[in-house]
Amino acid sequence: MWKRELGSVNDFIVDGNRIYLVDQNDRLLALTTDGGVTLWTQSDLLHRLLTAPVLYNGNLVVGDSEGYMHWVNPEDGHFVAQQKVDSSGFLTDPVVADGKLLIQAKDGTLYAITR
Repeated sequence: MWKRELGSVNDFIVDGNRIYLVDQNDRLLALTTDGGVTLWTQSDLLHRLLTAPVLYNGNLVVGDSEGYMHWVNPEDGHFVAQQKVDSSGFLTDPVVADGKLLIQAKDGTLYAITR
């Protein structure tokens, strides 16, 4: 058993021996499942009101309040791609279904992204 103080967390996902999460300052973190050791931190999106992360096509993906989708390498936390998708921004968490990445914008538009 282990314990790690992280503050508020916007949900998390587990993949193998890694935990991926967004903290209260909108940092994306990767931790080990065995001890909660930080593997990497992506701090370039501070205060962008990130969605929870999701794994899609081998990358971590988060949306933000400015309408961008960010693809991040789960091994090292570096950006793979960033794309402006919607000017109203995202508040709902992305979902993977039927090989598509689904996310709804603040204005109600639903996007199905295949990449």
